[in-house]
Amino acid sequence: MKATIYPTLRCVDITHGVETQTIYFNQLDEWSSVTINGQDIDLHFDYELRSDFGTKLQWLSHIIQAYSSTDPEYTKQLITKIEVEV
Repeated sequence: MKATIYPTLRCVDITHGVETQTIYFNQLDEWSSVTINGQDIDLHFDYELRSDFGTKLQWLSHIIQAYSSTDPEYTKQLITKIEVEV
């Protein structure tokens, strides 16, 4: 699963398999459930300023996280690639 974050557009594209879904930040609560490519995904959204983090990777990993809705402990992060487009 890949997340492409567009800070200026305030949205994220989540790609899972062959399906991509655009989700605007104002549509997300801290936790939201979506179905992408037939899989129920729980998204955790917590937008913070880049300057609050030591590295870009730490920042990106914090902003958007995705877990299978069948993983109640949220132990396996499904997003394996994060990009930022400006």
